[in-house]
Order: sequence, then C-alpha cells, then structure tokens
Amino acid sequence: MGARGCRPSSPGSAAGPGAVLVLGALALLASRPQALPAAPAAQVDLSLYAGLDGQLVTLPIMGDDPHGRKLLWAQAHHGLPILAGLGDHLPGHRPPGYAESIDQNEFLRALQQLSVGDQPQTTVPPEAFAALRDQGFTWVVLDRVAFRPGLERQWTAAWTLTLSSALGAPEKQTPGGAAWRIRVPDGPVVLPAIRSVEAGIQNEGLRPIHSRPGPTRP
Repeated sequence: MGARGCRPSSPGSAAGPGAVLVLGALALLASRPQALPAAPAAQVDLSLYAGLDGQLVTLPIMGDDPHGRKLLWAQAHHGLPILAGLGDHLPGHRPPGYAESIDQNEFLRALQQLSVGDQPQTTVPPEAFAALRDQGFTWVVLDRVAFRPGLERQWTAAWTLTLSSALGAPEKQTPGGAAWRIRVPDGPVVLPAIRSVEAGIQNEGLRPIHSRPGPTRP
C-alpha cells in the first residue's frame, strides 16, 4: 500500500494505542467495587430491655424513616420477639395480613398514624389492649435508637404523651428510652391529637422525609 495507506494522527482523529490503554484502565477502575467506610454502630441501651418478658410492641410502626431498621439491630442484642419483625418500614418485609392486623386494632392503628403523620384524637376500647395481651404482647417499648438523629427529643415527647395517656406512667425508664406494661383498662381511653413530628423539623435544620428529592425525569 506504500505511503498512501498511512496517515498521521491528528487531534481530531482516533486515539492512539497509549490513549486506548489509559481509557481502558480508567474504565476498569470505575467498574470495580469501591470500599465505603462503615457507619458507626448504633449504641443499644440493654438496660432498657433487662427484665422485660413476652413480646414487645416496638415504635415506630410501619414508619417511613429508614432509622427504624435499628430496631432489628437492638433485637440482635436483647433477643426478645418484637412487632417490627424483619423491618416493617419496608413493605416487602411485612408478612401477609400484617398491615390489616395493625389497622384492626385501634391502639396499634393510632400508633401507626403517629409513626408517619398526624395522630387524631382517638378513643381506644379496652378490647384493643386485651387483644394484644391475648396475642402475647406485654410491653410497649420506646427505644431512642430507632429515631432519626436530631429528632430524638421530639419523638420521645410525642410517644410519651400518647403512651402515658393510654397506659399511665412508664414502668421503666433508662437513658435509652422507656417501657410501658400493656394493661387492660376498665374503660375506653382517649389518646390526644398530636401533630406529626416531621411537620415541625424545619426548625431543627433537617429535611422532612416526605420532601426528599426523588428521581428526576428528562
């Protein structure tokens, strides 16, 4: 072919062999798994669970905050059966009929409403507490480890107001939370209306869960 088949490379022509090797190496590095630093392990207050027996109603119930998964981390330490199961903040982790069973119990329904938004004033009949006792639930546990960092104080106040209205003063209090024994009252109890904890977090410098930016569309 002689000199006709050879053309000198120019800035606008195809890259030479060296450039191809460099680009290939960069692509290989980009495709390899990147190690990420581990998040600090949540500190579980085991003294909160010491002496508790039976099954625990854990909070939040079917919340949409991923920090609720820390209830499973706490369970790995205390070893007691909990309502949250495999992580009820994930719909795919809820067993069949789970959401319906929560909705059918007036007390659990009120707790679930507060977990994700406003809790309206609710009258709970004694039968709702008796049903929980019949199912083996003996305690409601407020564990601060499951709350979003920066909102522990607000969540603790909201849950304490609701649970104390239903079950009286907590039987156990520790730095990590509180526990209420489930008792069957003599008559209906009234839970006060409570505004969503998430609704007021702008004052805390945090972004509401429900306003997190989703995927953009072209």
